[in-house]
This record gives sequence, structure tokens and C-alpha cells, in this order.
Amino acid sequence: MIFNGQPMSKLSSAAKAELRNQKLGFIYQFHHLLPDFTALENVAMPLLIGKKKPAEINSRALEMLKAVGLEHRANHRPSELSGGERQRVAIARALVNNPRLVLADEPTGNLDARNADSIFQLLGELNRLQGTAFLVVTHDLQLAKRMSRQLEMRDGRLTALIRTEPDGGGVMAMPLSLLIGLRFSRGRRRGGMVSLISVISTIGIALGVAVLIVGLSAMNGFERELNNRILAVVPHGEIEAVDQPWTNWQEALDNVQKVPGIAAAAPYINFTGLVESGANLRAIQVKGVNPQQEQRLSALPSFVQDDAWSNFKAGEQQIIIGKGVACGCAESEAGGLGVDYDPKFESRA
Repeated sequence: MIFNGQPMSKLSSAAKAELRNQKLGFIYQFHHLLPDFTALENVAMPLLIGKKKPAEINSRALEMLKAVGLEHRANHRPSELSGGERQRVAIARALVNNPRLVLADEPTGNLDARNADSIFQLLGELNRLQGTAFLVVTHDLQLAKRMSRQLEMRDGRLTALIRTEPDGGGVMAMPLSLLIGLRFSRGRRRGGMVSLISVISTIGIALGVAVLIVGLSAMNGFERELNNRILAVVPHGEIEAVDQPWTNWQEALDNVQKVPGIAAAAPYINFTGLVESGANLRAIQVKGVNPQQEQRLSALPSFVQDDAWSNFKAGEQQIIIGKGVACGCAESEAGGLGVDYDPKFESRA
């Protein structure tokens, strides 16, 4: 994969992290805002991680909230915003570093028709005003038809949709490799006829693209990624209450455990915070788990050093922080974790 003229495979981990922070923006189907921070603080998070100056962080975050029409909601937390407003904050966060490309995965999937149309119009305006490219993945065909360029994944193959009428009323599907070859061949016509060189070029490009895709798939094999990067895989689902607090969760838990195919179910807690590493701050999210069920269902406990997992007991608010894993710091660097807690609970580490 090549981005901005650079092969991604040749970049170091630090360079990839910088590229994700500075050159790419991300919008998801779910807003993924940090619930304990205001809209302004959520938008400012990429700038904070990018070590921008405080004055620049505040002014740029406010500027982006204004661009999405939410400057008057800057000091509101996600729980105080509507679904459409939360997604607008997520868009502002994705664009706050003025990225060259924004990757959007079903950006309107959780919205009603009115809010979905509003979000799409906003993306179009930002594309025209800021020159930001948007790569949008969607199942909404009406939304896709309004894009300037359309690609379709059909039977595992990427297919280009080509307009067949001047007004865009009709489209036809064509494999992407063949489309590239045809466009190339149009520049090699002689007297209105396609030359032999053109035919050979078209076939060669089509086959070349196919071979390139197969080669890249082999080089970046899924098996290698499993061996090198993934510690454990546990299929799971989560249920969250819309109205807090959720007092009758025990009844729901009992019903979930009765569903065929469910191996286990347990309540969990989560919180967000900032990890301090020297002069840097990083946003993290921590979830509580049931140690006994995690040991039974997952291989993750085997990666915990010094058998620390065996000392965990439910209800004692204990936390394991990996050395240099969560905050990206060296083992010699000091790291602090600040957590707001209810005084009636005993704090332990």
C-alpha cells in the first residue's frame, strides 16, 4: 500500500503513528467519543497527542466545532448530545489535524434519514472547502450514488461503477483492473482502431494488477499477522444501557446466558482517562473483566508477567498496567494514571 508516494511497509512504527495522527482522519459508524470529556476536549485529543501548543489546540478545536455547527455545544459531554451531534463531533475530531484523507466506515449507519442526509452534506462541504479526500464505506446505495466516484465490492472483487449516461442516470460494473487497462488503451488508437500494442497493454495491465494484488496478499499474510501481533481472539458482544444507571442488569444477564451459543456473560465497567508519560499525554480506555471467565475463554492471561493475574479478585478494583504497552513509553519512564472514583469505594492498584 502506498500513501502520499510512500510505501507503508517501509515506514517505522513511529512514522506510521505520525502518519495516522497528522495525515489521516477516521470516522466510524459509532462516534467513539470519550464519555468523560467535553465535545471540545474530544475534538482536541488528536492535537494533544500530536504535541501542539495549548493555544493552538484550543483555537483549532473551536474552529472545527464551528465548522460542523456545534460551537455552542463545546462544553457539553457526549451524554448531553444527540446522535447527530455526536457524529458531528466525531467528524470535527477526524478533521482537526487537516488530514489529506479521511477514512469513513458507515458514517451514517446509526443515524435516521434526516441526520444522515445532514452528515453527508457536511462531508461534501468539507471536501469542497478544505480539499480533504473522503473514502467512505457504506451499504446505503442512495448515499453511494451521490459520491463523485463509486467502487463496489462484489463476490470478493473490487468493481468500478462507470456512469453510462451524461446525467449519471445509469451505471455499469467493470473490474477495476480492466478499467485501468481500457483507459490506458484509449490513448493508443490509430485511425479509429485499437492497435495490437493497445490490446497487449490492456491485457498486460489487467493481469499485472491481478498478480500485484495476489502478491501483496501473500506478503502481508494473515497468518503472519496472527503470529506476530494478535495475542488472543475472543468473539464477544456488548450491551450498553441508553438511560443510566442500569439497575436491572442482572435480569438481562440471566437472559443472555440462556441464549444458545453464548459461552459466558458478565457485567463490566469501563472508564476513560489520560496517561502521563513525561511531557506527553495519551487518552486511554480501561475495561474491567471477570478474571475467572477471562482465564477460561481467552489465552490473554498467559501473556501477563509474574503471574499477576492469579492475584486478581472480583470487586477489589485492581488494575494491571503493562510495561510500555498502554502508553508507549520505555520501562524506565514514569507513568501516572489519574482516575476519578466514588469516595465510598476503596481505591486499590
